[in-house]
Amino acid sequence: MKNNNRLLLSLGLIILLGTAFYGFEQYSVTHEVVPVEYERREAAKEFSLPVIGKSRYYPIEDTLNLTAARKKPVLLHFWASWCTVCREEKPGLDEFWAKHQDQDILVLGVASFDTKKAMDDSKLIHDPTFTVVLDEEGAVATVYKVPALPVSILVGTDGYIVKKFKGALQPFDFTTIENYLESLKKAH
Repeated sequence: MKNNNRLLLSLGLIILLGTAFYGFEQYSVTHEVVPVEYERREAAKEFSLPVIGKSRYYPIEDTLNLTAARKKPVLLHFWASWCTVCREEKPGLDEFWAKHQDQDILVLGVASFDTKKAMDDSKLIHDPTFTVVLDEEGAVATVYKVPALPVSILVGTDGYIVKKFKGALQPFDFTTIENYLESLKKAH
């Protein structure tokens, strides 16, 4: 009796699976499945912060907001004077800035969880350098969900985030940014 029940149960299961497979086959023949890709773009959050680093476009007395800076793509670089990795990557960032001189991209250092005195004492914002703003309490870093320093965020002129770079910027990251800038030139 037990063997008959097992046999009937096994046979019922096979029939059920066969019917489901046949139904799926018929559905896929009569219905076209079109793959859809969704692009989720994140808007850059507005902020207004005091300029503390020398810049040829923004005097130290100015307060800079992101909307005003977005006449060209902006590379937001979250860093701090106490961040060892930030200090080590500074020459590469200066070299990138020197190559572009804020002409086709604005490099904007966001000194987060830091003070102007500490940034001055560290000599990170001495000439020549890119524009640096002070996010003393880290409010902007928090809004941008910066998990640790350094983090760089490329923002397009349309106000959307193009790419986030976690950790120190590497040569291939700079190449990615330059490729993006080239693609903008070709589009116009």
